[in-house]
Amino acid sequence: MLIYMNEECTIVNHKSNEILITGSKNFSINSKIFDSKGVKLGKVIRVLGNVDKPYALAVLERPLQEESMKTVFLR
Repeated sequence: MLIYMNEECTIVNHKSNEILITGSKNFSINSKIFDSKGVKLGKVIRVLGNVDKPYALAVLERPLQEESMKTVFLR
């Protein structure tokens, strides 16, 4: 089952169960993030930075399977 993904976001940093992402102006608290297969990874817990180029801190429900993963999708 493929879920419609709204926006592709880039992972800037990854540490334990948190990731820092950028690439959207539509970040909001509790937005869900998914991998390219539509599997839910976690949710946004904090929005940081300036309005034109914000960052979001997301907490993961489980560790990332691929260390080389560079993108997630916001919905």
